[in-house]
Amino acid sequence: MFLTVHAASGLVIGKYVDSSILAFLFGFISHLLLDMVPGHDPIELKKWKKPFVYKNVIIVFFIELPLILTMLLLLNLFNKLIISWPMFWAVSGALAMDFLWGLYFLTKWKFLKIFSIVNHWSHEVFSDKLYVSWKIWLPMQLFVLAVLLFIYLL
Repeated sequence: MFLTVHAASGLVIGKYVDSSILAFLFGFISHLLLDMVPGHDPIELKKWKKPFVYKNVIIVFFIELPLILTMLLLLNLFNKLIISWPMFWAVSGALAMDFLWGLYFLTKWKFLKIFSIVNHWSHEVFSDKLYVSWKIWLPMQLFVLAVLLFIYLL
């Protein structure tokens, strides 16, 4: 899933969970569950494991982070953004796995390797068994994003 979808799941969790610790934990778990939904084809996923693609990671962050900030700014503009510690921690938890994976990818710090292993596992649970074309997974991710935002706005 895109980081934007993960951030939207964090918004939903942060809205309905009052505990910062539980919000972070549920956000982190939501990331793993959303990544199990086939959202990349297996061939493309294997390319992300190769070391020469660090530029792609940077591009994703330059696209994804502005999209997340835009989403948050629009919610704030329309007075729909709930600013609270549980909200902060839920969104942080929902995004943490990819940032920890990226940090491991860039630094190769051994203590972060577990996050790389778990992150790849969560993507590959179904993706290795099921080919999903971008023509299916892209609209699917946009639909999940729309549903999450709708739930958040309720």
